[in-house]
Amino acid sequence: MIAWNVVHIQPHNPYLKSALTVFVINYGAKTRRRFLPLEGFVKLGSPKVRGEVMLASAASPFFHEQRAGRDLRGCDLKVCIVGCGAIGANLAETLARMGLPQMRLIDFDRVEPRNLSTQPFLRSDVGQLKARALARLLYRATQCRAEAIVEKLTSENADKLLAGSDLVVDCLDNSSSRLAVQTAVRKLSLPCLHVGFSGDGYGEVIWDERYAVPDDSHIVDPCDYPFTRPLMHLLVGVAAETVVRFLLNGERINWTVTLSDLKILPLPFR
Repeated sequence: MIAWNVVHIQPHNPYLKSALTVFVINYGAKTRRRFLPLEGFVKLGSPKVRGEVMLASAASPFFHEQRAGRDLRGCDLKVCIVGCGAIGANLAETLARMGLPQMRLIDFDRVEPRNLSTQPFLRSDVGQLKARALARLLYRATQCRAEAIVEKLTSENADKLLAGSDLVVDCLDNSSSRLAVQTAVRKLSLPCLHVGFSGDGYGEVIWDERYAVPDDSHIVDPCDYPFTRPLMHLLVGVAAETVVRFLLNGERINWTVTLSDLKILPLPFR
């Protein structure tokens, strides 16, 4: 059984130039000691903060993020993901595995067999409500606490469902619902990121100030096509990085992603 302890050595020690964190990891009869400088540890309100220093746990799945000072575990901003389909469910899982400790999930639909090719659900989840199945998956994976709201977002209830969010991420698959989100976030003055893609290999990650709701009357939803999975994962990766940059420093970047030439380019506007 692996056990670990943290010893904080104060910088007034004459033999040290700066403070160190000492990790003592016990592997049964064997003991390994690791001495790591504290520079770069972020000042966040997590249980492992001592004064202004975060003591990273060597047993934590987010150990490297903590050392690099890019840790989301102390983030108290609530991200609201609207739509738990191909983009939304994979984005939620990615953010949870990157360390986001809480989020809100909105979706009224149930898991169907055709969803399994592009969404992180299992066969045992078929028939379950997507928002609740995804919330359970995130908690089992990283103990991320996701609030599952099983309700269809419409123009009538969008204000109520999105209120209290610090960031809304629109991952819906139809224009009428996207318009309802856009109307609500503008009314509530909430930051909103729109993420979507088409079956012809084009995707975009656009902040609401620059977003125009597309006409989807002639578009076939590509979210359950197995061969759209590579583009979907590219888009989710870009969206996750965009969300993290916003949470950590308020940065907003708009992106387009095209699979045919494998180019990911920042747009000239912000």
